[in-house]
Amino acid sequence: MKFAILAVGMVLVVGCGGPNATQESASGSTLRLVMGNSPETIDPILSQQVETNDLLAHVYETLVTFNESNEIVGLLAESWTISPDGKTVEFTLRKGVKFHDGSPFTAEDVKASWERLADPKSASPLVMNYLGDIRGVRERVDGKAASISGLEVAAPDRLVAKLTAARPSFLGKLSYTATAILPKAQVPAGQILSDPSMAVGTGPFKLTAFNPQQEVSLSANSDYHGGKPMVERISFRIAKDAATRVGLFRAGQLDVLALPSQDVEGFRADPKTKDLIGLYDAPSVNYVGMNGSVYPPFKDVRVRRAFVMAVDRGRIVETLLKGVGKPADGILPPVIPQVDAPKDLPQFDPVAAKKLIAEAGFTKLPPIELWVNDSSQDRKRIAEFVVGQLAENLGVDAKLRLAESAIVIQKATKKELPFFYGNWSADYLDAENFLSLLLSNYGQDRTNWNNVPFSDLTRKADSELDETKRKELYGKAERLALQECPWIPLYFPQDAVVVREGVTGLRRNAFGFMPHTQVKLSR
Repeated sequence: MKFAILAVGMVLVVGCGGPNATQESASGSTLRLVMGNSPETIDPILSQQVETNDLLAHVYETLVTFNESNEIVGLLAESWTISPDGKTVEFTLRKGVKFHDGSPFTAEDVKASWERLADPKSASPLVMNYLGDIRGVRERVDGKAASISGLEVAAPDRLVAKLTAARPSFLGKLSYTATAILPKAQVPAGQILSDPSMAVGTGPFKLTAFNPQQEVSLSANSDYHGGKPMVERISFRIAKDAATRVGLFRAGQLDVLALPSQDVEGFRADPKTKDLIGLYDAPSVNYVGMNGSVYPPFKDVRVRRAFVMAVDRGRIVETLLKGVGKPADGILPPVIPQVDAPKDLPQFDPVAAKKLIAEAGFTKLPPIELWVNDSSQDRKRIAEFVVGQLAENLGVDAKLRLAESAIVIQKATKKELPFFYGNWSADYLDAENFLSLLLSNYGQDRTNWNNVPFSDLTRKADSELDETKRKELYGKAERLALQECPWIPLYFPQDAVVVREGVTGLRRNAFGFMPHTQVKLSR
């Protein structure tokens, strides 16, 4: 899940020329953006797509957020205190905040919003990931309790959250869109937001038009507690085809564009745009998972290591992605806080890989299919490259199996896939969100690796309050995973972004563009 980008702590104010770039647009004070996928929902408790989360972050707000320096700062929370044992967090809420309907924001709204997220009638797939640390959430989700026992409204502007254990990652989780606050009176428990008129938040913009197949429009909230945004409107145009998005930008109909990797060379070759492409690290990793429960050879670590050593990660970035990305040196992307030490991921070495296969007792490995989401051209091309490398370097009869994203995710979650292309983008900037969530035996563990020493390390790190010790524990866990190789880590994505001339004040953090409250237009 989640967002992207490097150049942390900076305001992005580059410009991009092109046809009609200096002409005043008929759209006036409208920031013109584009989405590659239709918004999946207007309800934050159901949103799992990166683009949908970016859209909803303009309408709804959470207690905390990440600033341009990737630090957790208050948004609807003014401040907070954490008990010495790390198990109690008391929030003091920002005063004078109003919802779009004019009603005041209070701690009762926070409690009601989180109760709604945990309501079994809501059937949110996100609740345990983001509120699961709070005492009583599991009981509420399972329908065994009428409320969350660990939440207490101490005053109209004070909320107390009691946790099941010390969780240094707890605040970061509260930055995720699913925990956004809605007015208690507007949204009955268990009801899902379906009509745009129900999209009432405290955010800097209001939802004014919602056509998920064509366009979504927002208008500035003149009563926003952070000050009225500089632009009057934001238009999110829906264009699923990458070539269409590029054409819209070149025609002067978009102000900002994240370039598909196949178009980077063309923009670099164009004198009008060649110097205006910014590359930004994403808190994300692309990988291939290997499940020994479905493909028996993967039970042998030598086979898994051989597969890692048979794939040239450098060529993926250089040739297929045109330099937009970084070859993975591990599991944790560079923007995730971590120990700065060598990780010892097996390097590309086809000769040594063949020897490992022979040592494992195989003269010929059984055929295998690599499952991949069919909606991304980049993923398909990379997956084709991976199966080609395995055939060339190990003699494996490997083929591609294209399927819809929902099917791949469903089957991978059920641990039914032998070999699958995966991508993970951080929900919050913490090693827990990668190592514990994706590979521990109490997390997703889609490869069915079930490594007890690894899970023991991550479980200790999850609740360790000393940040240095915590990083060391996660570092040991990551190095163990890289020795055992349940994954082939491929690359850490980057975003290539161009911005039209006359657009200034765009803010970024590790997740990508922050809500556009400071943007100014002078076309």
